[in-house]
Amino acid sequence: MKMIFLSLLTFLVSCATKKDLSTKISDLSWDGFSDESYARWDEQRLAKTLSSDKTISKCHLGKTSEALKDYRQQYLTKDKNPFYWLHIGNCFSLQQNFNQAEFFYRLTIEETKFSSVQALAQNNLGDIYLKYAQWEKARDAFKKAIELNPKARVPKFNLAQVYLQFGQTNKALRLLQDDSFKKIQDIGLFHSLALAWLAKGNISKADEYIKKIPEQFHSRDDIALTATLYHLKKGEFKEAETFLKNRTQASNPESNQIAKRIEALLEKRARK
Repeated sequence: MKMIFLSLLTFLVSCATKKDLSTKISDLSWDGFSDESYARWDEQRLAKTLSSDKTISKCHLGKTSEALKDYRQQYLTKDKNPFYWLHIGNCFSLQQNFNQAEFFYRLTIEETKFSSVQALAQNNLGDIYLKYAQWEKARDAFKKAIELNPKARVPKFNLAQVYLQFGQTNKALRLLQDDSFKKIQDIGLFHSLALAWLAKGNISKADEYIKKIPEQFHSRDDIALTATLYHLKKGEFKEAETFLKNRTQASNPESNQIAKRIEALLEKRARK
């Protein structure tokens, strides 16, 4: 049972690593990274925070060709906008054209003199490397982003995901419990802390962070699976079955594979 649990937990950490900061959260009060994570912006957020920049809005609303045409027209005045190359990189990244995105993120690092903007580009490079499981390159990019802007929270969160992936739980926890996170509410942060403490076998600490996640998010596939494993570890099989039953089925096969393995484990337990 212990080996099976650890195997499932490791697989779940791998899935969560690729997902947390790319998962849109409609309730902004539970999105503590909203000011840094462009991948979470949706139409509602764009209307509130980016109404003055229609070109960025076009990128996020899938009007990539129109947005890139706008950026070409803005080229002669690009020196007035330190985010110019970065936004083009984000536009390509949202289109999942990651080769082009990487080119413009690197151009951002070369062209801008602002370390805070360079940090954003380094973080976004790291995010691309995560998508391709290039763990060392992702780790190095996130570390550079933190060096460039020690106040930035997202690179710390992302670096923690890399450490979780390789079982370096203590390193991950040091980042996830950074002072800059103490006053924010973020579902991804609470979920990662629950996973980290669960991986360490500290059920009471895992319980603390699982309880911080509002019920409205309990059906999200990664959170539901983490809660299922948590109750499974405690021997609370009915609660585990409830979370698994109410889980929203994911589009990625990895999460569904974990769910099937947990379901088989619960059925085996029920037959005893």
